[in-house]
Amino acid sequence: MNNTIDFKTAKTIDTMSKKIDHIDDAVTGFFSFMHMAMQNELASTDVYFAAVSPVLDLTVIQPEEVPHILPCFDEDDAGYGISKEEPLGFRYNPKQVIKLMGKRYLTGSVIFHRYTDNGKFAPLTMSDMFAIQKYLETASVTLMVDEDALTCICID
Repeated sequence: MNNTIDFKTAKTIDTMSKKIDHIDDAVTGFFSFMHMAMQNELASTDVYFAAVSPVLDLTVIQPEEVPHILPCFDEDDAGYGISKEEPLGFRYNPKQVIKLMGKRYLTGSVIFHRYTDNGKFAPLTMSDMFAIQKYLETASVTLMVDEDALTCICID
């Protein structure tokens, strides 16, 4: 019985292992932060947002971090609602949208938020984070540009 693995397969296994480790670290960090919020180590009335971009996994952020991720936030940005049941949506830069075959794809950073009836931002909840993850699962699309993969959010 031959138990050897060729170099190409070994390299693929190593790459997959690194990706799994990266995902594990991101998920662990995310849930650690949310655990702190649930334990009231962070004030429950404080507003927190969630952010995601082509180079950033879904992360909970504080309001002062938003301009570093989406510089046009609350100025020249556009909004999109993700739930009919909950007041959840996201803000994005309309200049980072491409249109292909009649559909619009967002290629840049996104700031997810909860809002009140009068349009003010409200604290995200754990169920909001679950809804955001489910939305990203259904709306995320990988477009191929030559040999490069571009992960986008379909907003149509």
